[in-house]
Amino acid sequence: SHIGVARDLAAVLNKENPTHIIKPEVSTNADGQPSISIHVEAQDGCLRYCGIELKRLKVGPSPDWMQTRLKAIGLNPINNVVDITNYVMHETGQPLHAFDADKIKGNKVLVRRAKEGEEFVTLDGEKRTLSAHDLMIANESDSMCIAGVMGGLESGVSESTTRVFLESACFDMVSVRKSAKRHQLSSDSSFRFERGVDPSDTTYALWRAVDLMKECAGAEVSSALQDLYPKKVERQRVEVRVSRMLSFIGKELPVKEMIDILASLDIEVEEKSDDEWVCVIPTYRVDVTREADVAEEILRIYGYNNIELPEKMSMVVSHQQGVDKHGRSENLANMLTGLGFSEIMNNSLTAASYADILADTSRVEILNPLSNELSVMRSTMLWSGLEVLAYNQNRKRSDLRVFELGSVYSRSDNDFNQQEQLALFITGNKTPENWDAKARESSLYDLRAAVMQVLSKVGDVHQYTETDVDSVMFSQGVELKKGERSVAQFGVVSTSIRKKFDIDNDVFFASISISALMKAIGKKKIAVTAIPKFPMVRRDLSLLIDKSVTFGQIETLSRKAGGIMLKDVNLFDVYEGKNLPDGKRSYAVSYHLLDEDKTLVDKVVDKVMSKIQKTLETELGASLR
Repeated sequence: SHIGVARDLAAVLNKENPTHIIKPEVSTNADGQPSISIHVEAQDGCLRYCGIELKRLKVGPSPDWMQTRLKAIGLNPINNVVDITNYVMHETGQPLHAFDADKIKGNKVLVRRAKEGEEFVTLDGEKRTLSAHDLMIANESDSMCIAGVMGGLESGVSESTTRVFLESACFDMVSVRKSAKRHQLSSDSSFRFERGVDPSDTTYALWRAVDLMKECAGAEVSSALQDLYPKKVERQRVEVRVSRMLSFIGKELPVKEMIDILASLDIEVEEKSDDEWVCVIPTYRVDVTREADVAEEILRIYGYNNIELPEKMSMVVSHQQGVDKHGRSENLANMLTGLGFSEIMNNSLTAASYADILADTSRVEILNPLSNELSVMRSTMLWSGLEVLAYNQNRKRSDLRVFELGSVYSRSDNDFNQQEQLALFITGNKTPENWDAKARESSLYDLRAAVMQVLSKVGDVHQYTETDVDSVMFSQGVELKKGERSVAQFGVVSTSIRKKFDIDNDVFFASISISALMKAIGKKKIAVTAIPKFPMVRRDLSLLIDKSVTFGQIETLSRKAGGIMLKDVNLFDVYEGKNLPDGKRSYAVSYHLLDEDKTLVDKVVDKVMSKIQKTLETELGASLR
């Protein structure tokens, strides 16, 4: 609030010259029998409730000076009554609410919990289904307001209003916050209640608003002020040790100066001994509850910039064997940026609706989420990556290669699991069009090449087996395993999921387990060998094979049959269609062989190639074209 800022300014300026704030004076004279009774049923949610009745007011535009001040803080003027409640709230920090008194059925204001499933239309015109935990302001038969959050459409002030019931209350901060988050409502009122308002200031704010109603709306007070405050909130007492606070601050400050700073913040100090104080905290400072909080109050007024660094500083640097997490991430990031990828960073929280797509029963839900869009810990980095792709696509950037290093989360029974993963995304064209070449679209094989490049950093890529993966996430997917352990999954994101994000182009997504990579990273041995003295020999096979057979299967079997002399296996042509039997395709595969000790002769090469061919015929049903 403006008065809250003034308090801090006064405390800072008081260090040089005596300074204090002057709050606007208010009149507190009001009498008359109230026509509207107040009843607080849910006392756990309402610490204090004050109300007063005003009559003969005229709803209309607020004065120019008030409109100018409201516009200066980003508020649009509505009418004099609403503008006054907003003005006083920003001035004092105390939210207020004005009800049309003629719409309060039974002349009764009731603070109660909502009925489970009760429907309520808020000022924004939205119909909301209430929870039994919501704190409501109601009349004899209907709800009128979600306490501390937003008023109802039916009970608000209109141009025809002549009688007003003005509310000033202190609602429980936890109750208000949960209701605001439950209904996805955020207002200036809830913002303040969620952080705690001063229960000692409710009447001052009410009288301040009454004076402005008289001045700006011609109102007359028609009842005495009703104040329901069953259990007065006492000032909190915090025990502190001076030596401990000074260690927090990092500098020896004069005791008198610390006491003066606290006094300027309305914090009274009772000295029990030279090193022990009891600090009596004002009720408007609900955030000062510990010794460290008191030290912080002193430090922020004294000035962080006035704490000098010591002349000598010691630093201990330890050497850790192996690659630490930061170094590992840097290595992967440098490699991927070299491959044309850009790094993205996203929130680990995501929407529950995304988890519903995968029917994920192991998801970790947030008990008190900030919003529906941030209510679940992500179990895959696919969703946040797709949001990034959609954001860029909507800004005419469709050719993307991005990666993210982050964590995914799951639970089983009462156990929670966190795994670090690397996510890769490719979409759009691999190469743009230019005058001598057409644009080439990215493919699944571009993604596979990037995945293999990552895996090659930690070991032999041929140690992994490839299997098809059946998931609603992919229209075509592959899983890489080492033994029984899954190392990576990659594939084409299914059209149904892509369309949910309004992404036009195919998206290729890979998820690589960092923990699985790290188990292999220390086992990779790097050996330096001389350049071969003898020539390498190439042989080609043109294979007729079932469409269901992948090149990965051919490569794995070929390397197993070829032995140490087989240095490389490469697929250089694929053909299917005319002149081939149904269900068949042709693979043209090249093999490079080398003997480190002597020149290879045809007899030895033919023997190796014959073994490879026979293995492919037996295991995969391949035949030569």
